[in-house]
Amino acid sequence: MYETALPEATRRRVADLNPAGVVVGIPSYRNPKTIAAIVGAVGQALHQRFAGLDPVIVNVDGHSFDETLSIATKTRTPPSVRRVATRYLGLPGKGSALRAIFEIATQLQARALLLVEADVVSFRPWWIERLLAPILARQADVLLPAYVYQQPIPFVSDVLVRPVIAGLFGIELSVPTPGEIAMAGSIAAYFADRDVWETDVARNGVDIWMIVEALAGDARVARIPLELKRHRSPRSDDLREAKFLQEVGTLFRLVYLQRRIWQQAISLQPVPLLPPEPMRSPAVEAYPREWPSAAAIWEQARALFRPLVHHQWEQALLPPHLDAVEQILASSHPRPGVFSDGLWARVVYDFITAYNKGEGDPDKVVLALYPLFLVRQATLIAEASTQTEYEAAIHKQAHAFVEKLSYFVQRWERYISPEQVALWRELGLLDSSDGL
Repeated sequence: MYETALPEATRRRVADLNPAGVVVGIPSYRNPKTIAAIVGAVGQALHQRFAGLDPVIVNVDGHSFDETLSIATKTRTPPSVRRVATRYLGLPGKGSALRAIFEIATQLQARALLLVEADVVSFRPWWIERLLAPILARQADVLLPAYVYQQPIPFVSDVLVRPVIAGLFGIELSVPTPGEIAMAGSIAAYFADRDVWETDVARNGVDIWMIVEALAGDARVARIPLELKRHRSPRSDDLREAKFLQEVGTLFRLVYLQRRIWQQAISLQPVPLLPPEPMRSPAVEAYPREWPSAAAIWEQARALFRPLVHHQWEQALLPPHLDAVEQILASSHPRPGVFSDGLWARVVYDFITAYNKGEGDPDKVVLALYPLFLVRQATLIAEASTQTEYEAAIHKQAHAFVEKLSYFVQRWERYISPEQVALWRELGLLDSSDGL
């Protein structure tokens, strides 16, 4: 086990620094074209607004095979802004980089920590003050951005993370896995000390884990408006099975760990927005991008259908849900409403139950959900032709997960694994007339 994410030389470097009121952490991996602009903009913003708080920029690189770390180190910043640049120890992934940042912020006794992505080309220096000031003023413990998007980008967060968090925690997050996130120093110290860094949290599950941990720990979570956000490259990697497994596996495991919360009655509440007036973004039309193809995603889902996947569906889904899913996949193209909000909620709750209470391989359970996730994506895109329609569909989906929470609680409490049923039949404890 890695006792720390920091190499020895980095620990010595940090020990020689005086405490910092503000730390900005920049995890990077193969970002040579954008890292200099990000480091430069962050440095200028810290110098102009937070020079009196002895700010520190921490760049933690994921062992890039290019000049990302070298460029970040050589980028000039004002003398009032100190710098730490390092690689991390631990499992390869964003989570290990963030662990290193949390450890450094804790050692520097930071009052506030801001995480900034290294590949954002729409980054504006004023984001720094907008995200840090409410934390320093103790208006919130965790501050999430409310970005402006010019079109639907149906990530795992929209189709799975947002509705599951809404259903189980009663909190509707517009961006549950943001790249930029500000937090109090005490929250960073809490994250650094958690025993999760040998799991998928150290890889791609870290964003989901941070939000759920904050909500479950009664941290004051708030949002603040930012303008249009663009990355250098489209986030198409969100559709890869490996990343899906790490993110959704983390989410499903957290449902078990935080079961004391969702077993209580809840109602859906929005996250407070600071300040109350949303910002205008005049640059929205400046960066056109093609609308995602519902038909292409649908065909990708159908191509993943195989006997082993169907076997996992039989193990996880109740028979009526399995029949409904099979009927949906029999269609050659996506149609609005074909995969309803209520059915999707029940399907996901079936899979969460099988993942946590079944006797099979949990990873196979998650991967069997992946084709159905794509089908649900295609359905949402087919239903929405504008950003407003898409957001309305996502909001409606969140309410469906809240409405079906009672179904999930009953499914969880009454669950009997297929393996157990088969054993009972083998031992003669059940016969074909039993309804199991």
